[in-house]
Amino acid sequence: MIASHNHPPCIREDGLQDGCRRCTQHAENLLSLDDDNLHALIERTRLWMRDEGDCYPRSDIECDAMRLVEKHLVFARVMERLGEVAA
Repeated sequence: MIASHNHPPCIREDGLQDGCRRCTQHAENLLSLDDDNLHALIERTRLWMRDEGDCYPRSDIECDAMRLVEKHLVFARVMERLGEVAA
């Protein structure tokens, strides 16, 4: 069942919020985010991985989501590298 957000702030500006069932669902299933919010989360995670700017997770649940994005980004790099080696 899809939950609704229990807070008014915009995810893009304020991040995924602890204690919000819908934010928890988004953190567990990144594809439930719309393209704009997913893109913002990916870009924030990229900056976080490079220690650039103030891109630390803004909540525990956003940290979980960013860790998941980080795993996907690292996996994508490995797949790209292996694809180049195999070619």
